[in-house]
Amino acid sequence: TFEATVLTTYACNFGCVYCFEQGVREPVYMDRDTAERTAAWLCDRCDEAGSPGIHLVYYGGEPLLHTAPVYTISPRVRRWAERNKRSFGFSIITNGSLLSRNLVDELRPLGLSSVRVTVDGERDTHNAHRPFADGSPSFDRIMDNIRSVIDAVPLGITGVYEPDSIGAVYRFLDYLEAEGLLEKLNGLGFAPM
Repeated sequence: TFEATVLTTYACNFGCVYCFEQGVREPVYMDRDTAERTAAWLCDRCDEAGSPGIHLVYYGGEPLLHTAPVYTISPRVRRWAERNKRSFGFSIITNGSLLSRNLVDELRPLGLSSVRVTVDGERDTHNAHRPFADGSPSFDRIMDNIRSVIDAVPLGITGVYEPDSIGAVYRFLDYLEAEGLLEKLNGLGFAPM
């Protein structure tokens, strides 16, 4: 399967302390013309490679700050895939702050196959690592959003930890289990910061 990552925007509503994209985090958004050309390019590359299908990963910045390209690219690539007897699907990697059941319900018919949300451990550690851009905490909103969609789309959680904060990951696992979410996850992975 031909897989490509599509950045819908460089903008982000978080102020993560370890952000490797700080130098490019600007209010730059993919416009409609670029989205249409991207869809055509993806189909051409898949065809050239003779791949049996296309899988896209929408990313950013925060891709849910600018979903217009998802609504432009996905239907075009999906129609091309259907006409050419190829598979099509897409995933979204998000901070989870804008994730909602309504959005997932709109995107599933377009090919949404999974969502991956970044959470850096239990509440206090996550909020210290991944606050909103204004410094306010993000953990509770993200967890509420995860609860609202976890039965509607395969959802995985990834995160990072500092070597001296591995306990935050274990406490987060306990939290997920107590909330009845751990067994519903479609993947879980943490890596050192």
